[in-house]
Amino acid sequence: MKKRPNVNEMSAADFRKRYVDQIEHNLQKLCIDWFRLDYPQLMIAAVPNAGDRSPAEAQKMLNEGLLPGFPDTVIPFPSASYHGLFAELKTVKGRISPQQHIVHAHLRALGYQVIVPRTFEEFQSQVTDYLHGPANSGH
Repeated sequence: MKKRPNVNEMSAADFRKRYVDQIEHNLQKLCIDWFRLDYPQLMIAAVPNAGDRSPAEAQKMLNEGLLPGFPDTVIPFPSASYHGLFAELKTVKGRISPQQHIVHAHLRALGYQVIVPRTFEEFQSQVTDYLHGPANSGH
């Protein structure tokens, strides 16, 4: 029988990776909350591409411009040679769909950075690196 880990002996990062980050909603909320606390002067927005919807609601959203494969979040802030940053949040076991690969490649070709963090720590590190890149050393 596999022994259950003692959560009292786990680091915060290991706890989040094992429990919190396994649900994309929880991971995204944690990332957005952190960003808004650390960078209140900047914008971050979520793109509601996922979720349970009726067929009629899904069609309505498609008619309004919903684009399957579009990343979960956007930070409209230029850094280095990029126009902005898109993040597709995935759980540790989450997979990028073929449509997401296509959309991400298109965004990169247009001059945006696209990241796919799988944990809060990855998001935090990648966003920090992006925002404090060589062209933004004064921010």
